[in-house]
Amino acid sequence: MNTSPKEYWEKRLRTNFGLSRVGYIDLGEKYNEWLYRAQLRNLEMILEKNSINVKGKNILDIGCGTGFYIEYWSKRKAASITGLDITEKSIMELKVLFPKFSFIRADISSNKINIKDKFDIITPFAVLFHVIEESKFETANKNIRKFSKEGCYILITDVFPATCIHAPGHVYFRTLNRYREVLNANNIRILDCRPIYYTMNEPVSIKNGILKRMARLMWRKLMACVKKSEFLGNIMGAILYSVDGAFYKSVSNGPSNKMLICKYKDM
Repeated sequence: MNTSPKEYWEKRLRTNFGLSRVGYIDLGEKYNEWLYRAQLRNLEMILEKNSINVKGKNILDIGCGTGFYIEYWSKRKAASITGLDITEKSIMELKVLFPKFSFIRADISSNKINIKDKFDIITPFAVLFHVIEESKFETANKNIRKFSKEGCYILITDVFPATCIHAPGHVYFRTLNRYREVLNANNIRILDCRPIYYTMNEPVSIKNGILKRMARLMWRKLMACVKKSEFLGNIMGAILYSVDGAFYKSVSNGPSNKMLICKYKDM
């Protein structure tokens, strides 16, 4: 029997409120720590490259999960931070951990979200590919526009494959063209697209079929080692983190997760 998105995420977070529950669930806590470290490294490069200043800004963190980015935005001296998540578990925990910020339990793909504020930066990190239905995907993007100030930066992460991919675990990866279509309809323009991982996550967006199969087979063999223990996960995470760092300096496209840097401009 299929579970709803809320039930799915409540179950994941209920047993372990850690990064592995909001990240790659099969690969353990240590490897996920390296994944999130890579996300943070690349986010900082993207913010600098696009001259996005966090200090004094109002931020909406959609899918705030365990609060990884809440802590980051706080350290960067954001003026205010609002976290939105579909789960009661996340909101309950984060209200205790970060009492000076606001947390709201809501589904970004719902027509009924009680947020009247508008924001300078909105981050649906690893969220929109969990919205399976196209009508709800469109509603989620309408909500993002609704919560955006003029000139708001919207940072979106997905795989952006050549063709849409319906993967296990409430996941639907959409093409860059599909995103562009929906974002343009909401006066949100794509400024840039940058890789988040090269070797650290499954290479699902390689166009060449033979190369894609070979890369995925190699990656899955590496991850089979990671699954054996947290110690191996930590070692492999450190190695691939370094490899990804070298790629990031010279390769502008990647075979896995990427970040769209977008900007809202009212027409």
